[in-house]
Amino acid sequence: ASRLGALLGASPGIGLTDVLARNDPIELALQSAPSARAGAPLEVINSGSPRLEDSELLTSERFGGALTTLMERCDVVLVDCPAIDAADAMAIAGRASGVILVARSGSTTTDELAAASRQLRAAGAHLLGVVLNGARNGRMHAYRGDAPRRGPTEDPRLVGTERGRG
Repeated sequence: ASRLGALLGASPGIGLTDVLARNDPIELALQSAPSARAGAPLEVINSGSPRLEDSELLTSERFGGALTTLMERCDVVLVDCPAIDAADAMAIAGRASGVILVARSGSTTTDELAAASRQLRAAGAHLLGVVLNGARNGRMHAYRGDAPRRGPTEDPRLVGTERGRG
């Protein structure tokens, strides 16, 4: 199972790249996630077997058809992608109705976020927002590369988190 699939309790098996490569229906790869609460069903599709042509599969009409099928079947389709500098992420971002960037507190700079945002726009993606991972609880803090830390009201370009929300 993919890392996210394993976290959600999915078992290893047929995945996205497998059904795309064989031109099978996407439903063959769907699994009910055991971690889902009663009344809140959650289905998972693992990434599948690594293939040399993964990027080609993700830009194919088969992938577009699979996304359409999933959007008709599900309320929300969430695709967990590699880092933005990977071709696979850009291929998927251009087909998604929205993208949420994930940044790491103390590691991702605002310059990197700005560059990622430009790349996404160039790929035709709609950026919905940013999630900040790894923020420590405490007073509001912010970062900007190696610049000294300042309060959030001093510079609106800073990325930060509030106490209890990180």
